[in-house]
Order: sequence, then C-alpha cells, then structure tokens
Amino acid sequence: MTAVPVELAYFGKLPSRGDFVRSARHPALLHLLDRWLSQTMDGMSADTGWKQAFDTAPAVHFAFLGSRSKVGLAGHLVPSQDASGRRYPFVTAGSFEVANPNDFIGLSPLPLARLWTRLATSARLAQTAADLSEAQPQLTADHVEIRPDIAVMQAALKGYLQHHTVGDLDAQIAGTWFDEEEAEGFRASRPASVPSSIPSSLPPQGWNGFSVRRGLLALGLLLQPVVAQGTGQLAKCLALPLPVDAGLRAEVAAFWLHLVARFVARWDVELAVFFVLRQGQPQVVIGFKGASAAMLRSVIDPSVAVGNKDLIDLCGDCAWVETALAERGDYGLQKLSGYLQDPQMSLRQAAATFREVFLGE
Repeated sequence: MTAVPVELAYFGKLPSRGDFVRSARHPALLHLLDRWLSQTMDGMSADTGWKQAFDTAPAVHFAFLGSRSKVGLAGHLVPSQDASGRRYPFVTAGSFEVANPNDFIGLSPLPLARLWTRLATSARLAQTAADLSEAQPQLTADHVEIRPDIAVMQAALKGYLQHHTVGDLDAQIAGTWFDEEEAEGFRASRPASVPSSIPSSLPPQGWNGFSVRRGLLALGLLLQPVVAQGTGQLAKCLALPLPVDAGLRAEVAAFWLHLVARFVARWDVELAVFFVLRQGQPQVVIGFKGASAAMLRSVIDPSVAVGNKDLIDLCGDCAWVETALAERGDYGLQKLSGYLQDPQMSLRQAAATFREVFLGE
C-alpha cells in the first residue's frame, strides 16, 4: 500500500512563550484539542493539590479512531506551562486518512508506533527550545507519512501470536520474559515500519497479580453485552497492561485492541486509545466516547487513580472473574478458562477460542 500523508498540528503552552501557541493550519482540529484540554484542566483545577498532580502527570501517546470514520488522529501530550508558569498541556498531533476504519482500529498501534515516536520527539524539542521557531520545522514538517497496510500489519500480529504463548505474555507483562534466540527471530520477522528495541535484559518485577487468563475472561465478560446493545451504556474506559519491554508493546496493544474492535465492529463508535505509564505500569487505556475530558483525567491525574469511577482497571488480579464463572456455569466460558490455564497455549489459539466463546466466530 502507498504511504498515507499525515497533516501535523500543535497546540498548548510552552516555557518559551507567554500564552497559547498553535499551528497555523487545521482550525477544526485545534478547536477539538482546545475544548478537550480545557475541559480536562477545568476538572483538575477544581481539586486542591491539582498543580502537583499536573506536574507529576505522565506523557501520553493517544489516538482517536472511529469505526465509521475515514479520518484518524494520533497525538502526544505532555504536561507543560507558559513563560509565566501557568500550567497547561502541550500537544503534537497528526491527522490522516484511513481506508478501512474497522480493520485499522485493531491494528493501529503497529502503523502508528513510528508516528508517536516522532510526535514525542517534536514535543520534547518544543519544550526545551529557547524559542518556538527552533522547533517549527519539526512541528510542521510536510513529508510525514504512515503506511497502514492492513495485510502487512495482520501478518505482524499473526507472527507475534503464533510465536508467543499465554505464559510468554504473562512474563512479558511481569517483566521477567526474555529469550535472546526467540527475540532475534521476532526482530527478523517484524515489518521495517514497526520500530523495535528489545533490550538485552529486563528487570525481574511482577505486577499486581495480573494473569492473561483472568484478563482475557474479564475483557470478554465486560464487552459481551456490547455486541447486542452497542456502546451507549459503556461510559467507562478499560485499562489493560503492556509489557515492560517497549519493543513488544505495539504487538501486545494490537492484541488487546484487535479483540476489542470485534465487539464494536457493527456500531458507529469513536475509540480513544491512550498509551501511558500508570502507577509504574505501561498500559493501554481504551475509551468509547472519543475526546472525553473525564477519560483524559483518568489517564493523567494520579489523584483519581484509586477508586476511579470512570475507569475499569484490568491490570490487577481481576479476582471477580472466578465468581462470575461459578455463577454463570457456561460451558464455553469454562472451556476458555481451562485452555488459558495452560501456559504453553499459543496466543493465536487463545484469541481464536476467545472469539468463539464471546463473539460466536
């Protein structure tokens, strides 16, 4: 597939300027960003201690992708301030055309990985520049592209799922997985458009009792009503864990998103996707209400991390799944649960059984 051009824009506050900065083009996009960020800041500033919460907020990759929209948006957001110290985010973003929206959503982390890296680099340059003019060439470049080749990205995801098991993904998320021989083979099979940086060692850390078995069952149980009822009642966003190893995050995020996208395929919905470090854990957070200020605050504001009514955290032990399984007594659920107890089960088979049980595919 030919490359798709990306139209760049930026908006927010920078230490080198006394007020808002914005790109000259794309006024509709800038209006969307302005409204979204301003509503988020209004919510944060209503709380005491909001300045400390804002200053410690993480940088975030994000995307807005509609199941019926042929225009997508990807961006990078960082906490910032103007020359007078007035706090406000700075966002670099790019819009692009999508030929097959439903197919693209589930695979989007793969073609967008390089764009997010570029946008993050641009944001850092703008924040540290003595004057905005120093960063303008990077912020408004004309020849930025993505290559959303569905067949290539499907092959990349298929390769990951074939070569990794349930046990592998558990270990990748815990930060204990590393196999140099397998990693080299995985690098060789990955498309050149998807950057990789598998390190030579990983920290031996666990994370909050998460297991792929419970995580998949929880995801299916929560989203199954969407198939018949749509996303109208789905006001909350979902947080799912990603590997400690940054070189595997695009594939694992695509694994989660590819499953989620199947539930919303028949509905007109705008997904918001965030890649963020929450409570020390890399996560992908998925929302179903587009540019929601409540969702953004759930992602970046540590003060609402505990007991957050707008976010369902599937990054922990999801112990409630066991009660749900016992209450339902469903054969398909029991079969999937049993399969997922085998750490040697391939992720490809796990995904296929998941779709069979929850989607009837």
